Amino acid sequence: MLPTYESNNCCPGCVQAQLHRSLDVRRDLAALAAEQQQQMRQLREDMMAELKQLRADVLGEVRRGRQATADVDARVAEAQESTQRSLWGLQSKLASSLSMHPSALPPHPYPSVSYAGYAPYPPAACQPLAPAIPSMHSTPSMLTPPGGPLPPASTLPASMHRAGTGGIGGPPAAGGLQGEWQAPGLEDNAKQQQQQQQQQQQ
Repeated sequence: MLPTYESNNCCPGCVQAQLHRSLDVRRDLAALAAEQQQQMRQLREDMMAELKQLRADVLGEVRRGRQATADVDARVAEAQESTQRSLWGLQSKLASSLSMHPSALPPHPYPSVSYAGYAPYPPAACQPLAPAIPSMHSTPSMLTPPGGPLPPASTLPASMHRAGTGGIGGPPAAGGLQGEWQAPGLEDNAKQQQQQQQQQQQ
């Protein structure tokens, strides 16, 4: 409530000045409220614009991710189809090669084995031979060659004959018989035994 002349004994000019000042204050308050509302409105618009831009960016990233996933799926499907075609080609080649005549097939590593399957081990003729020098714990059965005793000299080729040593097919050596196999060194041992016997008799 504005002061009156009767309450404070002021002149009419003072009352009017106070009215003007109060009106100025109200005007300033209204202007300040309007400015604040304008700032809030601008801030709200800026935030909405930023949110719209962020949403557009997110949607763009999602769209690019989906496109990349579709490209990967297409490549995987293409690779699977190519692999399937290759398998079909190999199967057809294998079927055609198996239906060919055996003379057209490549040479087999083991001729004694049919083309139904490769032998997991070499033939018996390729088995390892017995050691050349038997050990001290060897038994007579271990000294026998894998193929059994040696055949007679008449059945062996001429390249295996050892002439002059008392070997297979050669002339008889000291203490040996014609056509019998004798190990190297037996002839010298027989000579030494004969010399020792002669010395003992003398």
